[in-house]
Amino acid sequence: MGYLELGGTLSHTSIEDLIQQARADGYFLALPNLPNTFIASVVQQFIGSGWRGVLVDAIKRTSAVEQLLQMQSDLATAGITYLTGCGATPGLLTAAAALAAQSLPKS
Repeated sequence: MGYLELGGTLSHTSIEDLIQQARADGYFLALPNLPNTFIASVVQQFIGSGWRGVLVDAIKRTSAVEQLLQMQSDLATAGITYLTGCGATPGLLTAAAALAAQSLPKS
């Protein structure tokens, strides 16, 4: 329980909680060593929540990326810009972050 002592919250719906509680325009999904279907299931939660913004990941697994490519129209309809494989090169990640920050509407 060490992390709870620092103000954390134990949750079985952590992705849903994050989407509802955090007011972020973008998220970097770094979810290593999980099944290839996990990233797609997380992205589906973002789509289903009505959240709009930028999602970036660092995955390199072909089947996981193929799942995301199949979701292109759903992502576009939801107003989500998705950048995959951005952890492969630091320069690409920096460029993606700059582009994402500039493409969001100002509050």
